[in-house]
Amino acid sequence: MSRFMKVEIFVPTLFKFKDDEVLFTNSELNLVEDKLDQILNRCNSGCDKFGFPYQLSDKDIKKLEKKLEKKKIEFKNLNVSLYVYHHRAIIKYSVKINKKADNLRMLRKTFNNHSNGVIKKYINDINDKLINSKLLRNDGRILSYYSYILIFLPKNKYQLNNFVKKIETLTFRIIESYKGIFRKRFVHHLRVSSPSTIIYFTKKIGDEVKVELINAVYQHCLYNKKIEDCNQGYYSKSERFNVKKQEELNVLNESQLTFLWNKIVDLLGARSIEMQIYEVTKVNLVIAITALIISIFTVITRFI
Repeated sequence: MSRFMKVEIFVPTLFKFKDDEVLFTNSELNLVEDKLDQILNRCNSGCDKFGFPYQLSDKDIKKLEKKLEKKKIEFKNLNVSLYVYHHRAIIKYSVKINKKADNLRMLRKTFNNHSNGVIKKYINDINDKLINSKLLRNDGRILSYYSYILIFLPKNKYQLNNFVKKIETLTFRIIESYKGIFRKRFVHHLRVSSPSTIIYFTKKIGDEVKVELINAVYQHCLYNKKIEDCNQGYYSKSERFNVKKQEELNVLNESQLTFLWNKIVDLLGARSIEMQIYEVTKVNLVIAITALIISIFTVITRFI
C-alpha cells in the first residue's frame, strides 16, 4: 500500500478593480487570454477534469518543488492549474504527500505564498501591462484581491485522531448522499478556520461538494469582505496595486469568519438532515417490501 495520499488545494480569488462595475468586452478578455497563452501551458482536452484551461510551466513547478523540499515536505506528482475569468481566478494544486504528514500549516503557508506569486505574475502584471499600453480601460485596473484556501484531504488514522483536534476550531461532519437506495454513504469532516477550510473526506468526495464550497467562499466570504472594505473607504485614494495593503486586507476577522462558518454549516450541514430523512425513507421502504412479501406468502399458503 502506498504511503502517499492525493491532496487537492483550491485557492478561489476575487479581484478588486478600480471600478468594480467594469465589464470587459469579449475582445478585452481575449487579450488577457492571448497573454496567458504566451506564458502558460494551455491544458489539452482531458488533462484537467475540472476544465481549468492553464497549467504552470515545468520551470515554475520546479521552483515550487524546491520550496517544498526545503520545508522537508515529502511529496510527488505536483501539478498546478489556473482558471481566470473577469473578476475571478482559481488556482488548483494537486499533489501526493505522505499520509503521516503533520505539517499541514507549513504546507498551507507554502501554497498560500505561492498562489500570491501566481496572481501577481500571471494576472496583475498582465493587467498592468495591458492598461499601460491602453489596450484595457483604466477602470479595469486591479487594485487588490481577496483569496481563501480550501484543502481536500483523505481522512485516515493520522487525521483528527483525538478529541482535542476536533475542537481547536469549528469542526463538523457532513454526510454525502449518492443516487440509489442502498448506496453506501460517506461521512466527511470539515474544519473551518480563518486561513483555510480543510475537508477530511472518507474514501472519495463528489465534485458537487467542491463546487458548493468554492461558490460559498465567493458568495459568503470574498464578496462580502470586498464590499465591507470598500464601504470602509480603504480604496478611496488607491490608483494602483499595493502589496502591503493587499496583505493587510486579505485576512478574515472574527465576524467574517463566523459568518462563513454559519453559511457553510447551513449549506452543507443540511446534507446530514437529508441523509437522516433518506435513512428513514429507506427503512420504511424495507418494512413495506417485507410486509408485502409476508402478505403474498400468506395468500399463497392459503391456496396450498
